Amino acid sequence: PNNSTIKITGKIMIPDTKSSSAGHFNPQRYYARFGVYGSMNNPHIKILETKNNSIIEETRIFARSILQRYLPEPSAGLFSATLLGYMHDVPLTLRNAFSASGLAHLVAISGQHIAMMAVFIFFFGLRIGLSRDKAAILTVFASVIFIVLVDYPPSGIRSIIMIVAVYTAYSMGKRSNSLRVLLIACSLMVMVNPRILLVDLGFQLSALAMWGLIVFYPALIKISNKNNFWGREILFMTI
Repeated sequence: PNNSTIKITGKIMIPDTKSSSAGHFNPQRYYARFGVYGSMNNPHIKILETKNNSIIEETRIFARSILQRYLPEPSAGLFSATLLGYMHDVPLTLRNAFSASGLAHLVAISGQHIAMMAVFIFFFGLRIGLSRDKAAILTVFASVIFIVLVDYPPSGIRSIIMIVAVYTAYSMGKRSNSLRVLLIACSLMVMVNPRILLVDLGFQLSALAMWGLIVFYPALIKISNKNNFWGREILFMTI
């Protein structure tokens, strides 16, 4: 429940990379993107100082407790994962089922979640009488607060940079270029942590999926204009 300063004593083990060849899993490169360069088995841990949680962490804990109090399981765990980023609140059997069916991304904080939330907040702002400029500012502010609350997932960071750029341009009366906004978002993320470009599969898939939506989705819609069938938007977006 608290943030603590701890002293850890033990033998540091560096991941073995001798068996890692081209195209195979390289644990050293994979964990380096998180700033982790070694592990320690059975360390001696001593707590040196204990501090109270930050306001953000206290807010997450409070929201999580509300969900657990008023919702039954596994609903509480699913909401905790999709709204607050607590993936371990989802029962292991259910997590395995989501992974086996290829739907694990539905219970993880993703760019899609944040984009949908931003659209909802924007139109909610318009609904309560805000001007478009003020609704855009509200959307940017709420999106930034949310990404801090869920502890900065990579796909969420990419999404939040794009949202801030798009709505800022909108509030200034300028049109935004989607590909340019995506390039800016990815460039900023790589500048902060260059390792994600090569070893973070989540970042790669998130960026490529967004690129596909920007490039191919409008083209498919344009091609099918003469044959406007039900559900084409959902079908083409999935493709």
